[in-house]
Amino acid sequence: MTIRSKLALGLFSIAIVLLLPLALALQSLEQLHATTTLLQKREFAASLLLNRMRSSTDELRRLDLPLLFVTKPENRLAMDSQLTALSAMADSLRHLGMVGAADKIGAAVDKIAVQVPAEYAAAAAGRKNAADSISVRHLLPAITSTERELTVAEAELRSPMEISATDSGSPPSGAMSSAGSRRASSRWPTSSRSSTA
Repeated sequence: MTIRSKLALGLFSIAIVLLLPLALALQSLEQLHATTTLLQKREFAASLLLNRMRSSTDELRRLDLPLLFVTKPENRLAMDSQLTALSAMADSLRHLGMVGAADKIGAAVDKIAVQVPAEYAAAAAGRKNAADSISVRHLLPAITSTERELTVAEAELRSPMEISATDSGSPPSGAMSSAGSRRASSRWPTSSRSSTA
């Protein structure tokens, strides 16, 4: 093998050694970008779903009055329809990676579903005081519990976004203030000693 061939082979080997890590790094960046995009899509879908669920709980709270005072089957059916939709949306949260929130919200919705037929039966039988007691002591608190779980789920959904925004932004204010105080103390060291004296 001639010197020129050895030199060309050496240069080719160096090029492979230099380019291989670059190719691996580019592949890792592409995978990271794809994963980030997927997570963003999931977070957006989960946010939309939680908003729809909150609208359903608002509708349940509104439907409680007709269920209590206007004993028509249509009101009971409307309540059942909202509960069915809420349960289905809670199950959909599992596919978006929010299994814990889905379990808690689903359990809260089940508590509402237990109280609806009891309140409707009492109202239809003319036992207004009993129906009102079920509404105030059981049904409305169950709706409030569901809304509370939705708030917790929304906070959990926002926390990764806030962490990523903090990581990409400026340093915390405490660190800035402490750094500023260190600069100030190092700038005027003698004045502080003279004032102490």
